[in-house]
Amino acid sequence: MFGSVDSTWNHWAYKKTAETPSLEQGDLLKRTPELIALLELYHPHYAKHPENRFYTVLTQSCDLVRRKNEPCNARYIAIAPVRPLHTIVNQEFSDRIRTLDDGSTIAGKSVETDVSRFLARLFNNNESAFFYFEAEPSAGITSSMCAVLALPISFKKEHYESLLAAKVIGIDDSFQAKLGWLIGKLYSRVGTRDFSEEDMHAKVKGLTDSLALWLDQRQFKALQKLLTDFQTANPGTRLTSDVVETLLPKIPNRKAIAVDAVLAAAASVNLAPDPSDDRKKFKAAIEQSKAFSDLFK
Repeated sequence: MFGSVDSTWNHWAYKKTAETPSLEQGDLLKRTPELIALLELYHPHYAKHPENRFYTVLTQSCDLVRRKNEPCNARYIAIAPVRPLHTIVNQEFSDRIRTLDDGSTIAGKSVETDVSRFLARLFNNNESAFFYFEAEPSAGITSSMCAVLALPISFKKEHYESLLAAKVIGIDDSFQAKLGWLIGKLYSRVGTRDFSEEDMHAKVKGLTDSLALWLDQRQFKALQKLLTDFQTANPGTRLTSDVVETLLPKIPNRKAIAVDAVLAAAASVNLAPDPSDDRKKFKAAIEQSKAFSDLFK
């Protein structure tokens, strides 16, 4: 991989040349045995955290140029953990997305809107706490990732070679500047190439659709109660997506709720008292009304 131009890099944020003589800001580092040994020695939590799939260099490139007598100008080299995008989203919205025992998730529709906005900022690296890395399978990046910029750790310059040996891929100079701006607000807003509006919409929708079963707030509250009742009736049974599938039909749809509301209003003025034949006929007429049904499409 190293030492040549690899035309299989698909995303514009990555440099085409894999090998560079120096570490650079934004380099992705894989979990080599040597790097893991350093982490276990100095930062054991960062070595053991299961979601830390890669690490990225935070120190500015100008301070990382290799010297004859010194590894680089920087006394310390800062890196940050890089985690799967799904992990980041679930952590950011953990108080609003419910994760079941099998890892599947459910959430209200209002959360989907907020997640979509978060992703749109994230994909174009306008979310200050994170830096987004597009999936690049040919470089071993099998899914979209995010660096957690608020979790930096440092190594001495003496560990330069170990870090360089772990390098997988680097990012374009403009994206290095964007990363630097996100880290320290050292730059004015840096203009980098963004996803087109059409591509952004497709990316956001594709990911949000895969993140959770999205329900409107009424359905979400109803399902939460059904899940609680299920747990009470079936102690020790794991909550899974299969359980959710069996409970979903028990949630009244919007049309059924509206029909009941109309019948209740009619009964309150003695037009269709409960129980009565008039109520049954009125209910059937409402349910069969095309104009009424069209309101819920």
